[in-house]
Amino acid sequence: MYVLNFDTFGKNVPKACKVSPDAFVQLAMQLAFFKTHEKLGNTYESGSLRKFHLGRTDIIRTCSSDVIEFLNVMNKTSTSTANEKTRLLLKAIQSHRNYTLNVINCESFDRHLLGLKLTALENNLDLPDLYRDVAFQRACHYFISSSQVSSKYDAVTSYGPLVDDGYGCCYNILETQLMFGISCYRSCNETNSKLFADNLRLALNECHYLLSKIDSKL
Repeated sequence: MYVLNFDTFGKNVPKACKVSPDAFVQLAMQLAFFKTHEKLGNTYESGSLRKFHLGRTDIIRTCSSDVIEFLNVMNKTSTSTANEKTRLLLKAIQSHRNYTLNVINCESFDRHLLGLKLTALENNLDLPDLYRDVAFQRACHYFISSSQVSSKYDAVTSYGPLVDDGYGCCYNILETQLMFGISCYRSCNETNSKLFADNLRLALNECHYLLSKIDSKL
């Protein structure tokens, strides 16, 4: 377990640039994972369906082609300008925001597929081939399990990773600070909560710098 109390800024910075604070944090987490492991971090972010009767949650999938494009220009060997990086950051943030809106309007597919799988298991039916497909299994291997649990207090919630080689990352977005409860398994030699937190701090500052290209007052 590692708690990152990032007090350089909070929701005030992305809000000033008219971007979603949650999407901003999610993109920073993607960049942090990329810095740590040099690969894309398939991510589970819980999305609330409480606008629907008996609605619980569905999965907001942070990873997208726009996110990959952003991560590629953030590579150390990239020759892209800061303005180009800012453009791709904003594009990836908007992509995440659009997907989030689809999920909370019950237009996702993950809970639907889970319901069909559980129905088959409960009725002793053979699982459709989809659930055994390698691509589907990889799509459901979440290196980052994340959720925003908001509180007006300096508090952070934590939980374990969903997979052996993953991270649990719960966060609290306050007005002028961000708090993260980061976890990973000691049994996995590939993951390191402290290293991930250090790279998350770097990623947040780098993304802040890119947003400053929009408004020099930040």
